[in-house]
Amino acid sequence: MDFITGGAHNGKLAWALQHYEGEATVIRAREAFDEEAASLVIVDQVETIIGEWSSAEEFFQKLVEWELRKEVRQLVFIGTDITSGIVPVEAKERQWRDEVGFQYQQFMKDAETVYRIWFGIPQQLK
Repeated sequence: MDFITGGAHNGKLAWALQHYEGEATVIRAREAFDEEAASLVIVDQVETIIGEWSSAEEFFQKLVEWELRKEVRQLVFIGTDITSGIVPVEAKERQWRDEVGFQYQQFMKDAETVYRIWFGIPQQLK
């Protein structure tokens, strides 16, 4: 599993589609996951999934388990950096921001490779 982060509209998905070889299945919020669709699965906008799904963590774990079942599979999570900047006034928005931060920490810990994409330029962090 790899993790890609960076600012909004900084080219994270475009970079991932060029960087990883093979046909990719891209999953975004509320999209179904077909386990036989491709050997490369890119989960884009994970911050949105965290905000909309009460079972986001279970969904992410299911994907990690999918990757581990066959060596040829590659899973990539892409999340926008929302932890910098202004802290939201609304308690619900602060809670979501915290949950995203905690999940990103888990992705960073578990990922084989981590990239930060800033204005289309990749930087390997791990």
